[in-house]
Amino acid sequence: LYAKAIQAMLNLFVETYPILHSEDIKFKQQDLSKGSFHLAKELEPASYIELDKNYCARDLLNLVRARTFVGHPACSFREKNGEEFEVRIEIRRKHK
Repeated sequence: LYAKAIQAMLNLFVETYPILHSEDIKFKQQDLSKGSFHLAKELEPASYIELDKNYCARDLLNLVRARTFVGHPACSFREKNGEEFEVRIEIRRKHK
């Protein structure tokens, strides 16, 4: 998903650079009521791992992978004693 997003951003830049370079930009007011603006705090509930929930392994790996960026919050879980932990993951292709 991350690689697809990077490619989409690159394509968007290539398509829009001529407009940006020409300075012929028409501004349009953004309608925030249509959900085009998301706050970081909306990610927190979706980034919480419920320890007693059953997850498909792929779904759990994807959840953790999506929140593994240096300098940004990771997925988290809370133990029964109240102690909280962050989870980050590193996945590498095996070399043959």
